[in-house]
Amino acid sequence: MVSIFLLSAVALILILKSIELGWFAPQTPLALNNQPALLFFYNDRGCECAMYVYRHAKAQLSAWPEEKHSGIPIIPINLERRPDLAHEYQVIRATTLLLLDSEGQILWRQDEVISDEYPFDLIPLESQIEIMKVSK
Repeated sequence: MVSIFLLSAVALILILKSIELGWFAPQTPLALNNQPALLFFYNDRGCECAMYVYRHAKAQLSAWPEEKHSGIPIIPINLERRPDLAHEYQVIRATTLLLLDSEGQILWRQDEVISDEYPFDLIPLESQIEIMKVSK
């Protein structure tokens, strides 16, 4: 009887954790609508030092003036909940920022953290956005 109870408890915990992690959530395709996009891969779990970087990455992108990224939408993607997109774009860690052209091709990538307070180096990205606008 105790064994059945323990196995049931373990199974229940595994089911609840898998639901929490979104294993059974439908994976909708990324809709770019033939427009460029910035994909921001992050996590919402991790050690305190990683969470510090994730929070600052979100804050840095939120404070980034829209005219600097030419109104290109920034699409946040939880790396753990969207392993399909992580695989498609070969993202292995958060925080990662990708610039995609209107056909979904990667034009620019940053997957290394510059500093804990300002994880992204946005100046080269802004230059790449300008090059992309000129080449249209």
